[in-house]
Amino acid sequence: PRRSWAVKLKFLKKFNTTLTLAEIKSSPECSNFALVRIGRLSVMPVSTKVQNWLETKLV
Repeated sequence: PRRSWAVKLKFLKKFNTTLTLAEIKSSPECSNFALVRIGRLSVMPVSTKVQNWLETKLV
C-alpha cells in the first residue's frame, strides 16, 4: 500500500476578513469541527455546514 499522497491545491480568492480561532470555537455551527475538538491538525475534513458558515463569515 502507498504510505503517502499529496493533494494539488489551487488558489481561488483572497478573503477581505480575518477569522480568529476564538470566533470559530464560539460558533455553534463549528462545535463538531475537528479543528475545535482536536488541536494541532494539519489536514482535516470540513463539513458542508462548517464550510458554509466560514464562507458567510469571510465574505
